Amino acid sequence: MRNGDEVLCHGDASPCNCVFVDDMPTAFIDFDAAHPGSRLEDLGYAAWLWIDIGNDERSPDLQGRRVADFFSSYGVDGADALSSIISAQVRLAERATLSGVREWSDICRAWVHRNRDELSSAIALRFNKT
Repeated sequence: MRNGDEVLCHGDASPCNCVFVDDMPTAFIDFDAAHPGSRLEDLGYAAWLWIDIGNDERSPDLQGRRVADFFSSYGVDGADALSSIISAQVRLAERATLSGVREWSDICRAWVHRNRDELSSAIALRFNKT
């Protein structure tokens, strides 16, 4: 392990790499992107894809609350949530080989930057209520 590594990251902990039984996530598959890293690295990526951050159909306030709940459920403070999500978006764009993946990642990252203040406020409010 490298300095600062905490866990073995899945590397693509998204709904497309999850097995569902009766509509409930049951297991992860496809560990070809697994690597040593931090919990925040995997959480940022998982939060982005499971919550669908960057989707204009959901308000930044709702997305911020969902991000806070996601990170809180893993016992992680929300202070680093947005930076870990942005880092995940950057990393995916850098390693993307499929057509459109880099562009989609960039669009999602631009959405986070554009809505950062509202997302941050919603995250902070959610953590202050618990």
